[in-house]
Formats: sequence, structure tokens, C-alpha cells
Amino acid sequence: MTHQNGWSEIEQTLVQRERWSGRSGSKYTPLVYPGQKVSPDQPVLRLEYVQSVEHKTMYMPATETIPSGLAGRVVNITPRGGVVIESRVTLVQGVVGFGAQVAGILALWSPGENTRRLSALLPGAILVVSGPISFAFLHQAIASGANGVIASSIAAHDLEGFLRTDIIQLLDSHDIELAQSHLPPITLFLTEGLGTFDMPPPVLKLLSSHQGEVVLLSGVTSARQAIFPELLISLM
Repeated sequence: MTHQNGWSEIEQTLVQRERWSGRSGSKYTPLVYPGQKVSPDQPVLRLEYVQSVEHKTMYMPATETIPSGLAGRVVNITPRGGVVIESRVTLVQGVVGFGAQVAGILALWSPGENTRRLSALLPGAILVVSGPISFAFLHQAIASGANGVIASSIAAHDLEGFLRTDIIQLLDSHDIELAQSHLPPITLFLTEGLGTFDMPPPVLKLLSSHQGEVVLLSGVTSARQAIFPELLISLM
């Protein structure tokens, strides 16, 4: 770990990660098999669940597919229906984050840009913001359809207001996946943590060089289990 002064850790390594959306009470059907090679944008899971209809007291069946997020080889199908993929990646580890594992296209966003342009981004994008973000920005990112936000930092009161929970209790939760399931529908990854810090130049340079690529992001953080948020970028 090299989280000195809030800096994120960057390394190239071989990883195995289970693709699973974290949505409990759903049916997962693998679309691939062990030994099969996959690309980052390839669907590897079909998810079936029941969702409520907005402003109505009724429920409708829904189906979606989960992309790999990684270029690699399927090595296993887990008992719950998840797909384990082995991939050689650049791994960026953040200081703190929140939210389930998601895949999306990296899209750079300047802190000074008009947030109205967020709606023009591809749905499911993962936004990269070099400076601090705010409560308002995160809600605008959700409205735009973004899957995740990678930023340098955020003020503690903005983060707690957005998550609507006590941060310390969340990070010390016994059941990490259950705790994540109650958070807003976007994954957050902070390279520097709480405050008003900018992103380190080496991290920003790396992310900028992979703009437009499909990546895999997890915001899951646990002080109890020493788990940190991670961004995985496949080495093609």
C-alpha cells in the first residue's frame, strides 16, 4: 500500500475478479463458459429481477446484461452465478470509495465545465474529475446516467449528505455487500479522500491516456477487512 499523502497506488498485475452486479434477489444467468476469452464490452451475465414502476404501486419484470469490463479469460462460474475473469491489468487503488462494481467507458470531465453537458455523455460512462466534486455534481451525474465517478476528493458533509448514512459506520460494516446495496445508484472512487485536494498528476495522466476505453470500477471500501476501491484497466 502506498496511500501516503493520499496518493493512489498504481501497478500492473494479473487479477481474477468476479463479475456480479451486487443486486440481491435477482436471477443471474452466465452467458459465457470457463476457458472462453472475453472482451471488456462483452456481456457475460444476464440479470433478471422485478422493479417498481415509478409513481405507481406495481412491479414489472426487467432484464439487463452485465458486461465483462475486462479483457481476459473466464476461469470459473461461482455458485451464485457470477463469472470470474482473469486479466492482466493496470490497477489503480483509491483511498476511499462507495458503491458496487460497475463497468463503463472512461470519460474525462473538467471541474469548470457546464454540468448541463453531462446529459450528452454516453449512458453508463465513468466520469473522471481531476478536482473536488460536490453533492450537487453527484446528483447531476446520476441524472445523466453515469455508472461511476472517479474524482480527487469531496467535502465530508457533501459525501454524508449524498450517501444519507454515517460514513464511519458504513466503512466498518460487517456485511459489505448489504451495506453497498442501500447506497445511491452510482459508484464513487476518490483518489485523495475527504477534503478539497486535486488528483495527483501521474494518476490523471494515466486515466487520460485510457479515455474512451471500457474499464471495471469498484467503490467497495472496508476498514474492517482492509478493502480499498479499485479501478481495473485491461492491458490489451
